Amino acid sequence: MCEFPLTPGGPDARRIVASWITAAEANPGLVWDRYLPLWQGDTRYPKSKNRSGKTDGTPTKQALDRFVEDRQRAGHAGKPWMLEQGARQRRALEALARRSGRVLTMVEARTLSRFVTGLGADHPTDNGFRFDPSSGLPFLPGSAVKGLCRRAAELEGRSQADRDAWFGPDLTHTAVTAAQGGVSFFDGVPLHWPSLAVDVVTSHHPTYYRTLTEKDGFRRKPPTETEDPVPVPFLTVDAGAVFSIPLLSRAAEAEAVASLLVTGLSWLGLGAKTAVGYGIMDAKVAD
Repeated sequence: MCEFPLTPGGPDARRIVASWITAAEANPGLVWDRYLPLWQGDTRYPKSKNRSGKTDGTPTKQALDRFVEDRQRAGHAGKPWMLEQGARQRRALEALARRSGRVLTMVEARTLSRFVTGLGADHPTDNGFRFDPSSGLPFLPGSAVKGLCRRAAELEGRSQADRDAWFGPDLTHTAVTAAQGGVSFFDGVPLHWPSLAVDVVTSHHPTYYRTLTEKDGFRRKPPTETEDPVPVPFLTVDAGAVFSIPLLSRAAEAEAVASLLVTGLSWLGLGAKTAVGYGIMDAKVAD
């Protein structure tokens, strides 16, 4: 790993960045992607100690804990710029709906469990997280919202004709290479700064799951109870976050598609690790 992050301007610029990343004005997504203090020789975050005087947790866990503390201490809840983010999106979509003759439906979703997205993104912690690159806010990608609605429509037994009209043709049953559905799905933005939390997944058989090499003869040995568990921390949005999700559609299909989204968020969840209870939300159509 490099000794310092690639900051233009040399040591002076690095000192400025070091003092900036904990500021209330710092973009959380930029700090997460570029300036999380995991570099060798980085002393911005002092190592925390437990009651026995030993270093508490791994460097990755400590960096994540401090990142969460800094973001919460910055007081993002109620920030005018954050409230304006959602208001600006709504004004733009309302104008688009008027010009196109379509209906704007806003669905509000409150997380009942922790939510995580972007785990597969490259990151020094080995577990990524997806922030909006411009505002730095956690968000619900519109592409994921669309996929969730399509899956909910399949489980509810909606006709293929309806699914094609709403989402575009499914390439598994048609020769059409690309087509646009009648519903537009936009990113869901938080209505207030959501609480972040550090979670942990523990591999009890790291030797068994590691990548096979020539040294192993490319043969995987059976897992045993003698292996050391390896806790791996990752970043999440804590329960209680509220997101506003816009849908733009024709009037005849607005109610049906909004209902699919509400059902999908309640029963299937959104984001990563939904099979173990992450990403479940209580949703309703906003007034």
